[in-house]
Amino acid sequence: MVLISSCILILFYILILFLFSNFKIT
Repeated sequence: MVLISSCILILFYILILFLFSNFKIT
């Protein structure tokens, strides 16, 4: 349960970073 939760949290964090980078570049 904890492992799945942390996995989702990491993926969510990467997604936010990706979107932020995309907006900065544009």
